[in-house]
Amino acid sequence: MTRSTLALFTSATTEPLNLLSATALAVVTAIPSILIGVIVGTACGPKAAIAVTQVVMFLLAFGGGLFLPPVVFPDWLNTASMFLPVRQAREIVIAAALGDTIPGWAILGILAWVVVLAVVAIWLSRRDEGRRYR
Repeated sequence: MTRSTLALFTSATTEPLNLLSATALAVVTAIPSILIGVIVGTACGPKAAIAVTQVVMFLLAFGGGLFLPPVVFPDWLNTASMFLPVRQAREIVIAAALGDTIPGWAILGILAWVVVLAVVAIWLSRRDEGRRYR
């Protein structure tokens, strides 16, 4: 698409390298959400997993600032949302797209979520020991 074609959809602009890094970081920062899906899928039955995943991901998306920007959140929700992996991913991707410095708290948060969720996913998988999924 040409720049003039893109202007039909939005007036936002970014450098191509920033857009590329933001896209790559969007994929990488999705790892906690993927692990949450693995945990829910392993811990719940097939029918329950669908409902549980929808509720969990909706709450994470809302609390993470995907529906409303965090600047409109009350102070308590803004503070709480900074501990959510979706908010951390949001901050990382937006900073990359704008060419800004990525906040260190968001990087540390994503890494912590990946470690904790991976440990839980591995534990649940080993606890199952192939009874449900062979």
